[in-house]
Amino acid sequence: MNSNKNRLMSWYACFSVILSIIIHVMQRKFQILEELSHHHGGMHSLALNVEVQYGIALNALLMLPIVLWLAAFILLKKNHDHPMIPLLTTLSLTLSSVSLIAGGGGMVELHFSIFMVVAAIAYYEQIKLISISTIIFAIQHLIGLIWFPRLVFGADSYSFGMFLLHALFLVLTSLATIRQIYQKQRVLAVVEEEKREKDQQLQLLMQNVERMSRELDQSSQAMREQSEYHVRTSREMVQSFQEVTKGFEQQHQSIASVHLALDAVKRLVNANSAAFQQLHRHMLETTATAEHSEKALDKLNDRIERVSDTMAEASMTTEALYTATSQIHQAMNLITQVSNQTKLLAINAAIEASHAGEHGRGFAVVAKEIQRLADESKAASEGIGGILSQVVVETDRTLTHMKQGEQESQQSVALAKDAADQYEQMKLASELMQSIIKQLYESVQELQHKSDLMADEMMSMSALTEEGVASVEQLLASTEQQQVATASIHDEIEQVSQLAMKLTKQLKT
Repeated sequence: MNSNKNRLMSWYACFSVILSIIIHVMQRKFQILEELSHHHGGMHSLALNVEVQYGIALNALLMLPIVLWLAAFILLKKNHDHPMIPLLTTLSLTLSSVSLIAGGGGMVELHFSIFMVVAAIAYYEQIKLISISTIIFAIQHLIGLIWFPRLVFGADSYSFGMFLLHALFLVLTSLATIRQIYQKQRVLAVVEEEKREKDQQLQLLMQNVERMSRELDQSSQAMREQSEYHVRTSREMVQSFQEVTKGFEQQHQSIASVHLALDAVKRLVNANSAAFQQLHRHMLETTATAEHSEKALDKLNDRIERVSDTMAEASMTTEALYTATSQIHQAMNLITQVSNQTKLLAINAAIEASHAGEHGRGFAVVAKEIQRLADESKAASEGIGGILSQVVVETDRTLTHMKQGEQESQQSVALAKDAADQYEQMKLASELMQSIIKQLYESVQELQHKSDLMADEMMSMSALTEEGVASVEQLLASTEQQQVATASIHDEIEQVSQLAMKLTKQLKT
């Protein structure tokens, strides 16, 4: 508290010192305050005389509060509760007001700073400090009245009545302030006395409460031990029930997993059974189709053999045609040769007829017709030769194709025989596969029946396990409720114990 007062009063003193410096500068250097005075007509000459006569004294009054404030400020920095700080601050405030009044030429208005200082010093609530400040102000006015009226009252002379009036108001202000401080201190003393009595009563009450708190602590300690035992036992029971429940749940989950697996196996068995049944039906249909295909293949083989025989006969006929055509072509060559020779004979006959003259004219006509006939025979022979040549070429080509067709037909016959042999082997393999599928179908039917029985057993076990889990969970819920209630009681006991401990600590402090 004193440290806060010292800091605040230090700021007040600093403000008073700064205000004193401002007043000294305004009046001593610039004579500004004389414009504010109601009798400023003679203030200018009076201010000059004061500066000449009392310049050193004014400077001393200006520096003294500054030195005192600096001393108080240094002590405040070292120790906020130093006992000399209030006195130094009070002297700095008081002498700042004295310096302010003297530096301002003793203006009556500046005397109000005295009351400002008294009011500020009252913050310390020390009668001694207010008395010191009042005595300094009284000495200031008394010295001003006797020796330096210009520095205190701003005139060469001052009436004693006005001096007494100033002193009266100063004393009354100080006495009123001191009276207030004294009354406050008396009230505080009474309050302190009542506080001491109440403290004694409170101490007795606290002792009783402390005794009751110790007893409550002992009772709560015993109750806490019993509660901890019940909580621990309940927790162990809950853990045991949780482990049993967990075991039942795991067993139930295992049974459910097995049941799901059995359902999956059952679905797979049903799917396999249906697939095998469908496969068996397709196998029967394939066997029937294979038998029908075997008959068709036999018929196709017979037809291919007949086509092969026909191709062979056609090939022989074509070869005979080719031979006959070659012979005709040779005969046509012979006719051409005969026709050429006949033409030569006709030409010779025509020559001889021309030599015979009139007698050979008829022979010439015959020779000419023979020549014409030879030419026509030659032309016809050549035309027939061209046709025969085309026939020979086409016959040769046909013979080539017929031989190729005969070879391919023979190959088709061989392939048909191989296909018939392979089909016979496939038929045997199909019959063997049909037997195996039939055995598998019977095995799947038996597996389906056993899986149905196992699924029914697992459903029964699952129902029993669910009943066990429900019973254990109900028991676990009851135990947990009991544990919650016990824990709540334990918490209440713990809170009572902590409250008792806190109360004991507060009573001790």
